[in-house]
Amino acid sequence: MTEVEVDEVQGNVLYAYGDDFPHARYVLLRVNHAAAAKANLRAWLDQITFGLRPWDRRATVGGDPHTDRISEVPPQARDRPHVNVAFTFLGLQALGVSDDVLYAFPDEFRQGAYARAGANGDVAGSAPGNWRDELGRGHLLLVVYARTDAERDRLVERLTREAQGCMTPLHDLPASRLHSSRRSEQRDDSAWRNRPQGCDSRLHREHFGFADGCSQPAIEGVNRDPTGNGVYARTPPRWWRPFRPLELALEDMGLKPIKRRWRAIRAGEFLLGYENEEGALPVGPPDPLGPNGTFMVYRPISQDVETFSHHIESEAERLGFEPDLLRAKVVGRWPDGTPLALSPERPDELIADNRRRANDFLYQESRNGFPADPDGYGCPLGAHIRRSNPRDSLPGGGERTMAHRIIRRGMPYGRRETGEDCGLVFVCFSSSIANGFEFIQRTWCNTGSEIGLGSERDPILQQGEPGELTGMVIPSHHDRTVVMKPPEKPFVTVRGCEYLFVPSRRGFEWLTNG
Repeated sequence: MTEVEVDEVQGNVLYAYGDDFPHARYVLLRVNHAAAAKANLRAWLDQITFGLRPWDRRATVGGDPHTDRISEVPPQARDRPHVNVAFTFLGLQALGVSDDVLYAFPDEFRQGAYARAGANGDVAGSAPGNWRDELGRGHLLLVVYARTDAERDRLVERLTREAQGCMTPLHDLPASRLHSSRRSEQRDDSAWRNRPQGCDSRLHREHFGFADGCSQPAIEGVNRDPTGNGVYARTPPRWWRPFRPLELALEDMGLKPIKRRWRAIRAGEFLLGYENEEGALPVGPPDPLGPNGTFMVYRPISQDVETFSHHIESEAERLGFEPDLLRAKVVGRWPDGTPLALSPERPDELIADNRRRANDFLYQESRNGFPADPDGYGCPLGAHIRRSNPRDSLPGGGERTMAHRIIRRGMPYGRRETGEDCGLVFVCFSSSIANGFEFIQRTWCNTGSEIGLGSERDPILQQGEPGELTGMVIPSHHDRTVVMKPPEKPFVTVRGCEYLFVPSRRGFEWLTNG
């Protein structure tokens, strides 16, 4: 197993800040003066979080790494706001990075989100010409996470004030988690902070009312338990089995069941400098800038809750569905996070409240007593979560999807009750934007050809003018398959997008020196 240099990786990439830091703010800046900007960024280095979340870190007492005595990180370090900084290709150019380093980056990063938007399906109201605040043309993104909005705003104001003259803010978007239960406000903070790693809250929602961030990839060398979040892959052969080649041939012909198990995904699918699933190093700049860095997609998406709700209500009445069931069919999960693959008729709190249980499912094979769903009778083939992570649905099984997984760190923005624009700040990390975000967006979400649905697109994410949108096939037993009509307009609108590079500690130091 590859050992990951966790302490070199910026925070929130491998270890989510989660509900402990429910307030964020995203500030896009333009570099005006390279030398002064570098000096200013060097001063920010002490604010940037690297590695584990502070409350997960244990410091040994007396310098003995084998002692059982541990001390907690001081509260002031544990509770302070956390900072992340990422750079666009234009930003690296503006800081004076040499051409030999710049052109070691992959094509999609160098071209940027603005130039590649059309192929991503960003058309009509989501086209780059309609993007806000010069998104797609910025230089660097400053992100601050904090326990309260006041702490967040104080730090943002201080950092941007320090940057006056050498950097200009273009875009500034505050965001905060939404909660569906008052239990989140009544929890015991000590017990919550010391909960087992991976037991994330099922309580935070996005504006359509669904639990967000239910499934995240399990990464080799980082996550201990890959069950439900890794790859359900063919079990590797043992050296002492001389007839294994014959067994593999029989498995390939369908004459012998394929032995599979959950395993973690190689770190190189998410971080530069490590082998990916193909046994190769992902494309990126050389040491010291590249290794332990990752690519980030920042994408604010406005949600039209009224249009979504009205369409679901009217189509549910027309098709004879309960509205809540139709909502779940569109997404692939019930609002509390229960997957339809495990509970197609109703939400199940026992499943939703346990992240491991809520993700330990397949579509083509039965699992833990739950039947297989190859035809989409439980979870439709075109449902949002089945498109964005087909698991074992595609030819080739779970191993087909492993090179296209992304780490997601979304956060809702805006408040419906105030009448302001509201939506989701979509953020994802991977070692390749082309194989991660772009592949999912273009191949799985913007077309139905790979899943036998022709031109049908993701019902949640699709863009286009009225008349260009597609409906959704909802399969059912006994020839009762129905088609939900296309909505009159998209449920969501992309407000902008940036492709960014998130450097490691060493990379950040190299970038800001001199």
